Parts: sequence; C-alpha cells; structure tokens
Amino acid sequence: MNIHLEDRALLGLKGHDKEAFLQSTITQDITLLNSQKAIYSAHLTTKGKFLFDFFVAEMDDMYVIDCHKDELMPLAQSLHQYVITKDVEFHDLTGDYHLTVSDKAIENSALSYPDPRHKDLGWRNWLSQKPEKSAPMADYTQKRIDLKIIDGAYDAVKEKTLINELGFESLNGVSFNKGCYVGQELTARTKFRTEPKKKIVQVTLESDETVERGSVILCGNMDAGWLFSNQNGTGLALIRTRYLEKDLTLAGKPLHITA
Repeated sequence: MNIHLEDRALLGLKGHDKEAFLQSTITQDITLLNSQKAIYSAHLTTKGKFLFDFFVAEMDDMYVIDCHKDELMPLAQSLHQYVITKDVEFHDLTGDYHLTVSDKAIENSALSYPDPRHKDLGWRNWLSQKPEKSAPMADYTQKRIDLKIIDGAYDAVKEKTLINELGFESLNGVSFNKGCYVGQELTARTKFRTEPKKKIVQVTLESDETVERGSVILCGNMDAGWLFSNQNGTGLALIRTRYLEKDLTLAGKPLHITA
C-alpha cells in the first residue's frame, strides 16, 4: 500500500509555550509524544462540540499538525484565539511536504509515524517531494470504512457532534487523565454520566453508487442520522442510538447496519 493523500497538509507550531498551549486546547495528552511518534486528537468548541481532528507529531523544533488541507487555516484561526500572551508561532507548511500512507516507514521521509488510531492504517510518511506513483485515494477511504474509522473532515457534523459519539476513545484520540482543555467539561461528563445519543456505524447500501455525504437517513418519516463517507455499497453513518435496532432507509431504499 502506497497511497498519496492529496487532501492533507501540515501546520507547524513553534515557541517556548507550544507544549502547554496544545495541552490546553486539544483532547489528547501531548506528553504522550515522549513515548510514541504521534498522537491523534481533536479541537473542540468551548461547549465541547467537535470542530477538527488531526495528528500531532514532532519535527525538528516544531510540533506539526497533520490535518485536512481545507481545514488548516480555520484550525489555525480557532487555535490562535487561545494564544493570548503565550509564546506560540504558527507556520503554514502547505506544499512543503506530501503525505504518503504505506505499510511501513519510508526511508528519507521528513516525518514518519504509524497511525495511532489503528495498526492496519499503516504509516503516515511526509515526503519533501510528491511521489511519482500512488494507488487511488479511494483505496484508503475503503480501508477506513472497512475499519469503521472516521475522518472528521468527512464524517462529522461540526459544532453539533460530541467526540464520544464519533468513537474517539477507541481511536486513541482523547485523554480523561490530563488536565483541563477547551471543551473538557462536557467531554468528561458525557463519558462518565451519560450514554451517547448518536453512534458511528458501518452500513451497507442497496447501490454501489456514491451518495452525497450528509444525506439524511430515515426511520419511517423521522430523521435517524446521516450518511458520510461511502463507496462500493458501504459507508459510515452517524445514527441516533434509539434507531439502531430499527428499519432504516436512504432515499427510499433500505440501509443496513453491519458493524
């Protein structure tokens, strides 16, 4: 597996306070980088709703955030509002590096780390030159769907979804032991006091044709959830838990939960 993911970019953070700053603004514990190459994490609203997901690793004197390229500037702007007097600098590294996902680390990568969400997602290798050959990005999307692993740029309702509904704990994307961070209060409360109202599931469709992301799934005439990443008759959906055992439809055709 060698797949060039053209939809990713790197955001660099420098400065004396960069570690404390990230620790207070993302869901995972930044100190895990003392013992592993990268972490998966999210940035939330002050009310604990999902905004962005990404990876964080170290490269030279920077922390680098591996995020969707269309979300790099919105993410940087959202994080920047919490800088205040901290010594933190943001650097847009778009175009400087290119991401290839492979079964193992690629030699001479500027940065290389195993995907912390699941071992079967391989290694993420940031190269200084665009690879000459690549398998289709659709192969990587299918792998995510098969493993029931979200990409927040495609599989979430921003500012409305909670990370426990997206399965962040099973994806190693949240710490319940570190100190406070933006959105931490609601995240902890929904972990220890309530059951999630929605859940990410794997589904099968009646057709192999790709359906528009965000299409509404129905139970009778009631909105039961949304379909997100999908291809080849399979996909990821966010379903309200009260409808998980019910008959569901999409555009008038049956939709089946498989995992």
